[in-house]
Amino acid sequence: MRLRRSLALIAAVVVTPLCMSSAEAAPIVLDCTGGCTQVSFGGAIWSTTSLQPSGTGVFKPFVRIQANGTETTEDGHNTDANGVNDEKGGIWTHSVKTANLDNVTDINSVRYHEFMLDLGEPAEVDKSLLSLDTLKLCSASTGNLTQLNDCPTSPYHYDLDAGADRAVLLDYNLFGGGNGNSDLFVYIPISALLGASEYFYLYSAFGYQPASGADGTFEEWAFQSRHATTTGGSGATTGVVPEPALLLLLGLGLTLAASRRRSCPP
Repeated sequence: MRLRRSLALIAAVVVTPLCMSSAEAAPIVLDCTGGCTQVSFGGAIWSTTSLQPSGTGVFKPFVRIQANGTETTEDGHNTDANGVNDEKGGIWTHSVKTANLDNVTDINSVRYHEFMLDLGEPAEVDKSLLSLDTLKLCSASTGNLTQLNDCPTSPYHYDLDAGADRAVLLDYNLFGGGNGNSDLFVYIPISALLGASEYFYLYSAFGYQPASGADGTFEEWAFQSRHATTTGGSGATTGVVPEPALLLLLGLGLTLAASRRRSCPP
């Protein structure tokens, strides 16, 4: 079943959309649909490790994002204001003070902030895939800023697409279990947030790669104190795969030509 899904994805991503300029570069893709273990990619470290259990009280989101209506793309950032993107209101979308980011862990003697992503996609084979196309960190002196299709301030403290267009492919079925489970861990060097303002913002966008749109409930980002006792394997000090070795991970050459949010007209 997974082989059929993988072949379908490969077949989809090698097709160049008609609206894409011939001069536009294809994104570099990290394929974590079958799992990835602390891979260096886009200036961060990526790892799929299920944190069980991670329900209310352990997994505490600070932003929830859900596509509207028939849309298969979604984006948003945490804020205390009413969101202008696809943010879901409520207690799990709110401001975060930079000083409260006590989610620091060491990997190979380097300190990182650990963020967790929980997917809310359907379990159906043709709907469980989702791409993470944008991830940015920024900061401000207030926690109620809003910005359409972007982080509220710039320059960014971290940008997945810095220097090149990148995307990460994920599969809800790798762990499943519904909302409240950690499907992906992202480690951002703490040096990236040195000198950050009082409030921290995380902006992300999903669903822009072929066969990897948003079809389910919400995606949510969270962090936890690294002083807490959990039953996950995040933060283990194992070796890191260098980004040039990404070609080995992608197998079959996932040099895809896919339109991003601003590649094609709506």
